[in-house]
Amino acid sequence: MTTNKSHFNTETLRAIYADLSCIAEYADDNVVLHTAERGVASQPSQVFGKEAVLAKELELIRLTGNTLVMEVQDIVPVLYRHVFVEAARPAVWRGQPRP
Repeated sequence: MTTNKSHFNTETLRAIYADLSCIAEYADDNVVLHTAERGVASQPSQVFGKEAVLAKELELIRLTGNTLVMEVQDIVPVLYRHVFVEAARPAVWRGQPRP
């Protein structure tokens, strides 16, 4: 795993991905989540607001039987105060490890 400790949001993003249920502790009230389901019929491509984003993440955790783990491959600063997570995918889905 590549780490970039020079950007001040790197460790915050790692903390969020380690425990998605804590996202509201770090998110702004006007946060926008670009969902993994974007492009899937009847699923929102974006979720708006801290409470809605928290509800979405808690739903994902519930759907995996509380086994959802996100593996962060890399965090790369792209602009001042913005960080892009290069690759994150569920490590566990429905209790089974992802290949």
